[in-house]
Amino acid sequence: MAPNDMTTSSPRLLLNAEPFGFGPAAAIAGFFPHLRPHFDAIGYVGKRHTLDLQRSLTYDAIHDVSEMGKEERAEVLAPIFAQYDVFLSAMDHKMVELAKKAGLKVFYYDALTWYWPEIPASVRTADLYMGQNFFGVEERLHEIFREKSHAHAVSPIVSKVKPTQNKQHILINLGGLQNPFWPVEEITAFASKIIDAIKSAPPQEEKIIIASSCAISECLKDRGVKTYSRAEMETLLAESKLAFMTPGLGNIYDAAAYNIPTIWLPPANDSQGQQLKLLQQNVMCDQALDWHDFMNGDSVNYKAVQTDVLKTIAALAKTLVTDDDIQNRLGKVITQKYETLKDRHDSQTQALIKRFGTGGEKQVADLVTQYSRITPLEDGPAG
Repeated sequence: MAPNDMTTSSPRLLLNAEPFGFGPAAAIAGFFPHLRPHFDAIGYVGKRHTLDLQRSLTYDAIHDVSEMGKEERAEVLAPIFAQYDVFLSAMDHKMVELAKKAGLKVFYYDALTWYWPEIPASVRTADLYMGQNFFGVEERLHEIFREKSHAHAVSPIVSKVKPTQNKQHILINLGGLQNPFWPVEEITAFASKIIDAIKSAPPQEEKIIIASSCAISECLKDRGVKTYSRAEMETLLAESKLAFMTPGLGNIYDAAAYNIPTIWLPPANDSQGQQLKLLQQNVMCDQALDWHDFMNGDSVNYKAVQTDVLKTIAALAKTLVTDDDIQNRLGKVITQKYETLKDRHDSQTQALIKRFGTGGEKQVADLVTQYSRITPLEDGPAG
């Protein structure tokens, strides 16, 4: 069947996630089970850590383009795109542009609609745009897309959770540390110091589970760090009595859905820092740790240019790794925050669920299934 000839069988769907942080890849892995029954063929194309959560899923093909350079994108991707009709990306607008040029329908899931200073034209003119709801998202969609029917706000990418009394462990979730401006070996060294500081806070008899991406867990497997599938993470979240997590939006919504008292770790990028501020401003934050809490008075302006923010954070982390005094301060601050939260049974973040709902994974899958079978949009400005 040639691309876009969808009359005799279901369209062939290709999924993708931006290789920045862990959230986009986690979202795609969350959508997959809801998409699988509706498509005869589903593939994934991506690189590096975005593949971690996909490999355990029943894709018909996984296209690993980790070695692809910018100058060879079109050549490498052309034969892959030719095998599919519809392209769904979580936040990789460059891949959306290339898929559109290759003649595919293009759908875009955006976890950070609230955050972007500007949404690229290639995203605004996608055949389907889905923005995860958060503070200011519905207003932003109305402003940018006006009455265009292809733009939708979807609920957070978490399911409705039944409360459980089976709380067994403390969870450390380090997903979301990786970005292109921070070498993996430096991230790993930083993660190791964070783990040391956290482990010094609770009593030794407490069981601690540590989750991260494959690159970090491979380097720190002797510390008990592992990469878990989404299904495994859901079980771990349900059994967590308290958590230390990076403040990515996926982690924030997990804490909210599973009602886990959470100490947020120092933001690893600009959006994490801004999200943490929004939680604090809306009284939805249990405890948070920021860089100025333990560094030598150094703070981060999370609204500065992204590349500058990322370089600043990488430099601060590098200093932490080599400075015993800073490490001691970090340990003391974490212990103080743990002591204030250790007997708490509810999380202030759960107010997010009351405000924005749950079930976004199925909403996205339903929209993707619906829009895969309707006429593509004409190219042109949106909003």
